[in-house]
Amino acid sequence: MKKVFGALILLAILPLGSVSAQDGGYAPATQNAQSSADRVLQNAVAGQPISANDVEAFLHWMSVSEEPVGDYERWIPSLEGIDDGDTKSRAIILVALGLAVTGETTRSVQLIERYRDQIPTTYMDDLPDSYSYTDREMIAAYYGWLINNTDFSVPGAFVKAYPDIFFNETPYWGSTRDAFFQVSLPEGSGEWLEVYFAWARLLNDVINPAGVFIGSMYNMVHKTNLKNIALLEYRPDLYANYVNAQDSSDWLDYWKLLGPYEARVASDADRLEKEMERLLVERLVDRHYFTEDKAKALVNTFSHQIQSSFFGVANERYPEPTKRLTEIAAASGWAKAVSSISNFYPKAAVFQLQIIGGYLISKGEFRELEGYINWLSDGNFDEFLKVLSELYDGSSIYYADGRTGQAVAATLLGNLAAEDSQGLRAIIEWVKFDYQQWGAFNKTPVMYAAHHNNFESYKLLRKAHPNLLESTTVGGGTDAPEIYDRNVLTYALENAEFDFVSAVLGDVGDLFVPKTDSAGRNALFYLGLNEKVSEKERKELVGMIQSIGLSLPEASFDCSLAQRRIELLTCGSSEFAALDKELSSAYFAAREKADDPKAVLNGQRRWLSGALACVVEDGFENCYSSRIWELERATE
Repeated sequence: MKKVFGALILLAILPLGSVSAQDGGYAPATQNAQSSADRVLQNAVAGQPISANDVEAFLHWMSVSEEPVGDYERWIPSLEGIDDGDTKSRAIILVALGLAVTGETTRSVQLIERYRDQIPTTYMDDLPDSYSYTDREMIAAYYGWLINNTDFSVPGAFVKAYPDIFFNETPYWGSTRDAFFQVSLPEGSGEWLEVYFAWARLLNDVINPAGVFIGSMYNMVHKTNLKNIALLEYRPDLYANYVNAQDSSDWLDYWKLLGPYEARVASDADRLEKEMERLLVERLVDRHYFTEDKAKALVNTFSHQIQSSFFGVANERYPEPTKRLTEIAAASGWAKAVSSISNFYPKAAVFQLQIIGGYLISKGEFRELEGYINWLSDGNFDEFLKVLSELYDGSSIYYADGRTGQAVAATLLGNLAAEDSQGLRAIIEWVKFDYQQWGAFNKTPVMYAAHHNNFESYKLLRKAHPNLLESTTVGGGTDAPEIYDRNVLTYALENAEFDFVSAVLGDVGDLFVPKTDSAGRNALFYLGLNEKVSEKERKELVGMIQSIGLSLPEASFDCSLAQRRIELLTCGSSEFAALDKELSSAYFAAREKADDPKAVLNGQRRWLSGALACVVEDGFENCYSSRIWELERATE
């Protein structure tokens, strides 16, 4: 249920969140909370640190105690004997929390006043500074301090006992510990949460299209969503009291206009959302005895709230302006839409230019699209930049420059080549455009066609611009991909069907088969990724590649005989082949030293059966290095 992302999110990206799949391991509700809390404080006085588990247990005991009895005051003198600063501050907060829970609010404030200068705080902490605080406000303040200043998982008992504090008082901002916010969840939540996190990862990809509003908002989204999940799991009876998500513009409907990749993500997100909703309705009916209609209404609210947390804050600048932009394009044409861009968020200008073209493609307005691409490609676009510059003291605030028009035009032509060969046919003779120009993802239009398996578009581009087939992707610059020196053949080998790949091999195989990309990966590697060709077709393509000739690395087997996908991936680079040899050595060493060689053999067979899936999901180096480490550790 947890996945770490690379360059997307800040992305990098902060993790979408961690949850414990079980709320348990603590004393039963009937156990006296005071005696349990005493053990934590006794250990602290004895010099033991107060751990995350101690904090979780304390909150659990505090929450399930049926008749909390005030006896925390006797621990106040012992606090002086704690030398470690972190342990002392946590002990002070826990004692103050116990005093507040048991009604001794005056002594709680006095304790904080006495040690205030010894308690580290973030700028979001609000420890009591007067006697006017209510019990609830004090508990909320101490809970907020624990969230901001310690690593622990909020126990389910606290969510159930104090839903208002949990949902409304969990601090959004504060320290970097926000990224580690966790909540323990009950048994049985894993099935729907697995689908939820897959859905959430896609939604995370849709955040912030202009790339200008990042940072702590990802912490806020992460915490907001976990709060919603926990409240729905523990107190669905109260969920509607705290959450009333309103329908708003469906951001995915506009975001998918950016191109085929975005459209696929939107489609996948819609599918996962429906599956999550189905599982969650079943859980509410089975676990909480909701009627199906009531459960569906609650889950609908939950889904809207999650999307609102992803798009409402991070994307608040975009949905309504984007909706207006498409409305203007529909009513008055692209020129009027372009002239309205200055009324929207300035740094999203490039994104808005792409949306206008995407809208024209989606509606089949190819005569309009032709004029729009020509405008983007010629000198009139510079006049647009001048207008932006006059409005905002320089067009750079729009992330736009003299290359922007050509780049957007290339992206639109690439999207058209990927999605609509008939639309490409309608405009290919009339657009005034440099077809060697790169679009988004560092691809030319013919690479888009190969990447998205559009053979008809490829044939159109091959006839109209044959030199385009010889282009390779470039490296360097902030927008270029880490791996470059790719070409139309590598994209076809990876993504296209047999006839398409065969045609590209015939057209440029002699030029590109002997070469590798910037990471040293050859044609066999990309064919190993292809899921669209059959086993028979793959063997035929391997024969065509080998007939052209390429340098093969040395693996634990003869790469000239490679046929299966995992074999092609292994022989796809000298680095991967070397890892395969290292794995083979580690395996035979483990068998030789093992008390039960057959067990090692069976374990290796099991690993090999899942090796392809592992490589496709996590990368060759990660999978093979991890297995080598396992085998070597087994021989120690």
